[in-house]
Amino acid sequence: MKSRIWTGTCPHQTRELKVISGGVSEKILIGTYEKEEFFGFTETYINSLADLGIRSFGNGMERQEVIEHLFDNDILYIAEARNKPVAFAGLVYQPKDKKIYLSAALADPMYRGNNLYRDLTELRIKRGMRTADVFYTRTQNPIVEKTIRSVLDDLVEGGGIEGYQYGRRLKEGVFGRRLTNEIPLSNDESIDCFYSKLNYDRGDAFILEFKLHHSKGEESDKPFIPPYGGRY
Repeated sequence: MKSRIWTGTCPHQTRELKVISGGVSEKILIGTYEKEEFFGFTETYINSLADLGIRSFGNGMERQEVIEHLFDNDILYIAEARNKPVAFAGLVYQPKDKKIYLSAALADPMYRGNNLYRDLTELRIKRGMRTADVFYTRTQNPIVEKTIRSVLDDLVEGGGIEGYQYGRRLKEGVFGRRLTNEIPLSNDESIDCFYSKLNYDRGDAFILEFKLHHSKGEESDKPFIPPYGGRY
């Protein structure tokens, strides 16, 4: 398999990422898959990813919707425990606008609370930074915004970027319904207060956009990777 697989939360780290489930300490492996590799997934594996989506969203998404979301991506990160997928996240290159769309991110409810979603977000942003400085996503979930901002804050603190700007734009009815059984909270009142104004049942969401800033010596037009496309 051409995909890189590592143990831990980032390619440059060596420590193992472990989660306690049912009293057992488990090791999680994260694999990187490019679009041409998606077609090598077996039907059984695709069904396991679809099942993961259903467990994560509850009644918010249909099986076929999950599969379409998977194959819409240009890059997929899939986390596995016991040789089964427990989380995945994708990104889509958009060369016309020189943007990266962060899409299709979720984690099995049993594996939440161990920073797995954050790790997948960090991997996508660092991969996207090779080719673009603008990232966006659409979401009803304040945890998504909190996580992206946390990753970018750490990049600023670590010197990876000089700073960033972000914006939040309401998109009424974009999803057509609530995507999760329960309304999510990030436990950050400064973020949750905005999401409390969404009409979830109508399918409202925010379009979040993040513009990264580098030092003057690093500012340049990055060559964009030939993409497969993408959409809002």
